[in-house]
Order: sequence, then structure tokens, then C-alpha cells
Amino acid sequence: DVSRHSCSKHIIHFLSFFAETKAVSATYGSNERWLRTEALMELIARPDSKLQLAALQCILTWKEPFVRHYRESLTRLIDEKTFRDELALFSWEKVDPSHRRGFLPVLIRVLYGKMQLRKGSGSGKNSLALRRSAVLTFLAQLEPSELGYFFELVMGPFRTGSAPENKQKGFINLLGDMVYHFGVRCEPYLLQIVELLTLILRQGMSTDIRSPTLSLFVKLLVAYPEYEGFGNAVHEILELHSHQIEMLPVEGIYSISGLLSMVVALSKSP
Repeated sequence: DVSRHSCSKHIIHFLSFFAETKAVSATYGSNERWLRTEALMELIARPDSKLQLAALQCILTWKEPFVRHYRESLTRLIDEKTFRDELALFSWEKVDPSHRRGFLPVLIRVLYGKMQLRKGSGSGKNSLALRRSAVLTFLAQLEPSELGYFFELVMGPFRTGSAPENKQKGFINLLGDMVYHFGVRCEPYLLQIVELLTLILRQGMSTDIRSPTLSLFVKLLVAYPEYEGFGNAVHEILELHSHQIEMLPVEGIYSISGLLSMVVALSKSP
């Protein structure tokens, strides 16, 4: 998109000027600095390597040790030429425990942007899936509590239920990959996941959305049979699909629907 590319170029030029300004921190109060932090943290999560790097250069002007000490690693993760190598070679042992709280939000946003980037001749679905898998495998090394920032980054935009259908589908696919790669680390976020899945089903979207959403819900039922937070969601989903329940015996002859799979999973739960 030409207009988007032009806008990105202007932002990058502005950020470059901003990064070169000396004593930036001293010229702003705490409120202004917080606003600038929010803006830069949003930009560093964009699927645009040049924009990410420009945002990082601005963040580095604050000389915070939790970012400055990992400048080289963050830069290599942003650079497409060194991204995969740095992801494989990055050592968590070199991260000072006192830096993790400040460092992880920056790192996670950089990786979130890289995970969405489509670039080059291998920019098809397979390439995007491999990149996503590599990032999620890397993040699976974090503690469950540290993954909260990533879950919020992914799920936040969908809490209003106003996202278009193509975005909903991509979100469900990503959420399914997160559940697969993070495993038991997802448990603290199960209620949030279930509430979002129910919200999507409540909107009555097409089969292309409902089917993978129900499928993911069933996977959660099977993976966490002891979890007590499914009750309200199960009740609402059954009510939403009440008109289809009486057709299950007939539909089951030809294929196993997501709704039938859910009923089977419920019958096996404690």
C-alpha cells in the first residue's frame, strides 16, 4: 500500500530525528515520557523492520539498563538477515533477573512484529507458519506469569468483538498455535481465552469462523478436564447451538462436527 509506505517513511524520519536529540529525557516530564513510551512500544510491535529499528533507537536514548544491555540482541532480532540465528542463539542465562520485568515487554513486542511480517519470496502461508512456530517455541521458555504480556498483546484487540471476520480467523489460528506451543503455561489465561471464544461464537459468524473456534474450545476441554471455569461457556455455547443439537445424530453419520466433538468431550469429563 503506497499511502501506508509513505506514512511509515515519515514516521521513521521523525523517529530518527528524535533518537539523535540529546538529553531527550531531561526535556520531558514523567507524564510526557509515559505517553512517548506507549507510542514507541506500539511502533516497535509493527511488522516493519525499519520502523521497529527506528523505535528501538529512540527507546535506547533513555539509557535504561534493561534495554541498553541487550541492544545487540534486539537489533539482530529486528534485522531479517540475523533474526533466525539470534532466535536460536539467544541465551536466557545472560539476562539479568532484575532486568526481565523491563526487558520482556520490549522483546515480546519485537517478536510479535516479526511473527506477523510477510516478506520475500518465501512469504506464503508456510513461511509465516514457520516463523510463528519459531517465535512461539522461543517464548515457551518463559514463565507462565511472564507470558501475560504476550497474551494481552494478542487478545486485547479482540475484546470488543468488533474485529472483521478475516482478522477473527487469523486470531483463532494464532490462539490455537499458542495453546499448542505453550501447553500448561496457558492455564493462568484459560478464563480469558474461553471468554473470547464464547464472544466470537456469540456473534454468529460464518462456519469458517465458528468451526475452528469450536474446535479450539474442544481442545481446551480435553487438555484441561479438571478446569472448573468452562461451565458458563459450555452452557452459553449449547444455548447458541440449541437448534443444531437435535440434528447431531443425522450430521454425525457423515462427519463429526465441532458441536458433536464438544458433547463427546463433555461426556468424558469428570
